[in-house]
Amino acid sequence: RPDIVVFVNGLPLVVFELKNPADLNADIEDAYNQIQTYQNDIEQLFIYNLLNIISDGTVARYGSLTADYRHYSPWRLINDEKAPEGMLELDVLTRGLMNPKTLLHFLKGFVLFMTQDGTPSIKIIAQWHQYHGVLKAVERALDAYLHKKDGKGGVIWFTQGSGKSLLSIFYVMAIRERPEFENPTFVIVTDRNDLDGQLYG
Repeated sequence: RPDIVVFVNGLPLVVFELKNPADLNADIEDAYNQIQTYQNDIEQLFIYNLLNIISDGTVARYGSLTADYRHYSPWRLINDEKAPEGMLELDVLTRGLMNPKTLLHFLKGFVLFMTQDGTPSIKIIAQWHQYHGVLKAVERALDAYLHKKDGKGGVIWFTQGSGKSLLSIFYVMAIRERPEFENPTFVIVTDRNDLDGQLYG
């Protein structure tokens, strides 16, 4: 059975698998493989699953129910700001993402489901930089709309492969939740047909 299961309103949302840091053979990938075993053996534990956390006591990663190992990533925020340098990843993850306010905010606006070519749904959850970028972009848009009234919300500049398309969807979801914007219309401009299809999907 998993080391820790976090319940919210009686629903199991987060599963932790922790490997013994004193064991020289402990490996975070073993923790990932154990989560996969639990998904097969205890399916009911994952019906409402938001995310899984794997750790060896120092290194810590989180990922969605359908993510493969390479898509598990660290969390770098505490109270929506970058964590201090040198802090253990497990501390950052538990103090940051597992903060009740952050976790519920994450649940509400940073989860997507996607299908590709008729495959079963893939659950996608935001990485820390997407979450942080959306929070800052919404603040900036609110300031531009309510105070400056110039409509200049700013620019988000991410590198190739960093999840800009997903970030734009998370951003749209966040803006639509804000009553100050009064049901806005969004226009997304892309430079490739495959991005059009990806965003439409």
